[in-house]
Amino acid sequence: MLTLVTLLAFANAWPDALVLDDKMFAGEFRPNGLESLTEAFNRDVWNHSYISSGLYRPLLLINLELESRLFGSWNQGYHLVNIALHLLVTLLLYGFLRKLLQVAGKRGEHANLAALVAALVFAVHPIHTEVVNSVFNRSSMQVALLAIMGLWWLLHYLDSRPARAWLGLGLSYFLAMGFKESAAVIPGIAAVMVFVLTDGSFWARTRRMLPVFWLLIPLGIYLFMRAHGLSAGGLENATSEVEESLGIVLEQARLPGTEVFLAASAVIGQAMKVMAWPYPLFLYHEPVADELQIPYLVLNAVMIGSSIVLFLRGRPGLAIGLAFFYLAIIPASRLLGSDGNPPHLAERYLYFPSIGLTIALAFAICAIIQRFSPRLLIALTLPLLLLLTALTWERNADWTSETFLFETEYDRGHRGPGALRLLIGAHGNSKNYPRVREICLAHVAEQEEYPRLASNCGAMFAEGGDYENAIRSMEMAAENKRLRPGALLNLARIYSVMGNREASRDNYLKLRDMVSLPEARLYLEAEMLLRSYPRNRDVLNRAIEHLDQALQLRPEYPQAQALRDEITALLEKADAAKEH
Repeated sequence: MLTLVTLLAFANAWPDALVLDDKMFAGEFRPNGLESLTEAFNRDVWNHSYISSGLYRPLLLINLELESRLFGSWNQGYHLVNIALHLLVTLLLYGFLRKLLQVAGKRGEHANLAALVAALVFAVHPIHTEVVNSVFNRSSMQVALLAIMGLWWLLHYLDSRPARAWLGLGLSYFLAMGFKESAAVIPGIAAVMVFVLTDGSFWARTRRMLPVFWLLIPLGIYLFMRAHGLSAGGLENATSEVEESLGIVLEQARLPGTEVFLAASAVIGQAMKVMAWPYPLFLYHEPVADELQIPYLVLNAVMIGSSIVLFLRGRPGLAIGLAFFYLAIIPASRLLGSDGNPPHLAERYLYFPSIGLTIALAFAICAIIQRFSPRLLIALTLPLLLLLTALTWERNADWTSETFLFETEYDRGHRGPGALRLLIGAHGNSKNYPRVREICLAHVAEQEEYPRLASNCGAMFAEGGDYENAIRSMEMAAENKRLRPGALLNLARIYSVMGNREASRDNYLKLRDMVSLPEARLYLEAEMLLRSYPRNRDVLNRAIEHLDQALQLRPEYPQAQALRDEITALLEKADAAKEH
């Protein structure tokens, strides 16, 4: 039943398309592929030469590389693997829920039915559509898979062979961190689970969970591998970088300020609301309004307080589920983060934490069955499962292409600068310049407020041949200090295409005066000469001289070499025409 229902819910989730980050890591023309599988352990995810993203996920990179070599440009293959992963997580979750209920003293057909219904809700819940439809974000499923395996193993062997129990959890924990950093919370989840499910006094429960500290060993190995992989200085610098990483962890572990705490609490409350009412769904949900932060804080306090009261009365289900949920969502909530990004909610953050709410649901369903009847439960859950499946189908359809996905966001009212940039970029890639023009002209005020959006609109206007609007947008972008160099260069090129030689030269000269590197100044002068006098042999020869000087100063200067080749080809073509 679980297999059929899961496959039905995601039967339309394998389109011939890669969207967002998927294009960077999967497919025949992926720019972030691996030259060798060992390279995955010696680089960060994005492999930028100029800046480190700080993301170290070697097993994810190896997984995507192997699939890319297998599937190539057959995009449906990557999505089918994602559907299979979600199915596997669902099946394992069902077994894990049965084991949890059994350890908590819930046995028999009622417990099995409760685990089945909870797993069915997890299988078809729309909140999981982004992770299942996004190839790159499958790392959340891989973490969930390994966490369930490790925790189930722990519960199975904890009484009979505790050493084997903790060793198995340590192995799954280490592997999970190789797929995504959010797996770091698994020891905390294990500790709470052992504490809550153990009989006896407070100190007896505490002693039972003390072996969790041995998981610092796999954590230390991972941190060392990460430091070595992200270090430019090799093994020698790895130890110092591990110390630095631990220092950062300790720095982040300090209690957050009131503002961050309230914002993170609101995001966690918002996540619960989205889980309970998953419509409509967005790539990024709007930040929580300040006036709602206190109500969400009260909601969290009530949930935690209720779980403690029920635990003290011998009902541990809510305590286990909420502990799992809160610990799993902490990395995404940025409660302890220091990357400067404010707390915000995205659905891909909720796949792993949703297991915690599914645990609480299983215990609640078991209590309902014992008090009422299985028939009543089935009568209530069948319409719910049908509704959730329909919503999942609808959301899967949004992911059939980038254009459709971003248009859906736009139609649902997400019209911030980030959403607008994604939308016009998608239409620009498909050469749908009339739609780009329509969107950009409808959001001139946003362009004035957000210069990067103006820069994107200006580039799209220019590609579509609407030079007047391209100039207007680029002039808005040029008001921003960081975007000014690129905007001036684009303005110079646009005026050149329009035949306005004087305006083109003015923008080239403005940009040249902003540049300090001599080779860059020589390059700009050469390009200015080419665009201004493309048929004047003497001027073109002078441009070549500038480029030769630039290449002497910096031999590895691909733009200068490419421009020199372009001018040389232009002169050779002119010579051939003259000879003919």
